[in-house]
Amino acid sequence: MTNKYIYGVTHNTADLPAPMLGIGGAPVTLVTHDRCGALVSDLPADRPLGTRDDLLSHERVLEDLARRRIPVLPFRFGAAMTGPQEIADELLAANQDAFLADLEQIRGRVELVVKGRYENDSAYLEVLREEPAVLELRERIRGVPEESSYDERLRLGEVIAQAMARKQAGDSDRLAAALSPYAEQVAPRPPAREDEVANLAFLVEQGQEDGFEQAIEELGRQWAGRVRLRLVGPLPPYDFVGSLQGRQS
Repeated sequence: MTNKYIYGVTHNTADLPAPMLGIGGAPVTLVTHDRCGALVSDLPADRPLGTRDDLLSHERVLEDLARRRIPVLPFRFGAAMTGPQEIADELLAANQDAFLADLEQIRGRVELVVKGRYENDSAYLEVLREEPAVLELRERIRGVPEESSYDERLRLGEVIAQAMARKQAGDSDRLAAALSPYAEQVAPRPPAREDEVANLAFLVEQGQEDGFEQAIEELGRQWAGRVRLRLVGPLPPYDFVGSLQGRQS
């Protein structure tokens, strides 16, 4: 028996590139109902999912569509149903209004993610300059044996962590403020690293992409040697669609 693996939902008229290969090298096709279409590929019922290659294939299909500016509502990795009729009746027909509303929301728009990381010890050195309590505690325990200054060292770690959190929040707000004029929505993402300044997703109209990238370049010049910025995308709009189809980080 062959199931259908589901990558996401798009319009029934979407012009898919040929060939588009998904998990296990199977061709990606559309199962349609009325105005919606589910992006699917064959998946043997006895084939387990969950390998790194499976996840990468899932992401590759969706990112290829995003690069081609084909609007798609991305599904969480691992979605599968037993066949075309079930997909048409239980997925597309039952949720068509919500899917069409989300597709309209992202029409002509792309998701761009901006990540920032502090370079070297720039943020820590700024904390030492800007936070007198940090410098005072640091000087107080300098040369004091660890066993005799345990509480002060613990307090120093807490004060530094709090100061770094304030700095990261401020820099993330500054990044969002600089790029928001070129975006319709902004969504914060959980930081992937301790030294990450920000991890922000933006929903950007295609005509605003040049201005968005120029704003990143300008902020990069201002933060040269302090923060390294990286632009990722265009991506499927993981952060800007409804909850029916789930969200993938």
